[in-house]
Amino acid sequence: YVEITVNHHVFINIKDKGIKFNPLLFKSKKINKNQNLEKTAEGGFGILLILKCVDEVKYKREEPFNILTLMKKRSLNY
Repeated sequence: YVEITVNHHVFINIKDKGIKFNPLLFKSKKINKNQNLEKTAEGGFGILLILKCVDEVKYKREEPFNILTLMKKRSLNY
């Protein structure tokens, strides 16, 4: 399931019953700005995208669940 909480920050909790997998230990790919992504092997870019878009990522395992928490600081400048 996905749970979103908004207060001073935005929190997104993603919880599943999949096999134990800590995405923070997975080596994400490095992107060269001149790199042609269509010719790059698949995999590893989702984690990189998450790490670039949020301010904090936490993972924990509470059997039988994987719980990934994403936190984005809210900007009060509209």
